[in-house]
Amino acid sequence: EAERQKKLNEHIGEVKVRQDFDIELVSVNSFDGHYGVVHLHKMLDTDGRTLTWFANTNCKMKVGNKYRIKGTVKKHDEYNGWKQTVLSRVNIIEEITE
Repeated sequence: EAERQKKLNEHIGEVKVRQDFDIELVSVNSFDGHYGVVHLHKMLDTDGRTLTWFANTNCKMKVGNKYRIKGTVKKHDEYNGWKQTVLSRVNIIEEITE
């Protein structure tokens, strides 16, 4: 519950607009989809908003690390009552080291 209070339950960005995001990769889950294995990347931006990215290839990001990425906002969605921004066409710009 304390972890959830650090997060903002709101969307980020505008649908169909490509932009940069500073994120922390929280988890990567893999499962079988219609076109092979799908990797679900769950991320948090610096303000604690939830972003997700479904990809057929597993990216080079590591869970727990922070990155600057560029992606297109595919849609604003909700999962279990929690708002999330779904990204597509994600590229890693750089790893953020503090």
